[in-house]
Amino acid sequence: MSKMLGDSLQVKVGKPGDERLVDLGKLFNDNPNRIIAVLATVGADGGPHTCPVSLIYAADDKTLLLGMLKNSLTSANLARDGRVCLQIMAADDVVMGIKGVMRPVRDPMEASPAMALWEMQVSHVKLDTSPAQRVTQGVAADYRNDKARAFGEACFAELRAAAGAA
Repeated sequence: MSKMLGDSLQVKVGKPGDERLVDLGKLFNDNPNRIIAVLATVGADGGPHTCPVSLIYAADDKTLLLGMLKNSLTSANLARDGRVCLQIMAADDVVMGIKGVMRPVRDPMEASPAMALWEMQVSHVKLDTSPAQRVTQGVAADYRNDKARAFGEACFAELRAAAGAA
């Protein structure tokens, strides 16, 4: 049941008089590499292509920075056609699609030669909750090992620095 909410990462949800503000940027930034979303890109044949992403940092209310494998089908799709939808399903029934356009910012990232930094300009956010189910938690994840933790932390620190955050 889609409903357009606005054109920024801060959106109001709920019935009139019982609305609450959901700050998607804060959700991403306060949960480094913990919010796993699904990024949909346009494939070479015009069909959809999806992949999970978690290296996401909000530079501001209209801009997301993502760390992505640079030699992936997703990155190839983005280089050809930057249109995307980032689908998030998180606790407290936060089920939203963030539509926008992505462009490359840094290839490779300093944190890893296998990664590229991409910028997403948000065009609009849509509500995708179900009238029948309430999402009570998102995808749960943890690092596989200390090396993976160090990699994730280094990539997220680079996203934060690219946004100009301390």
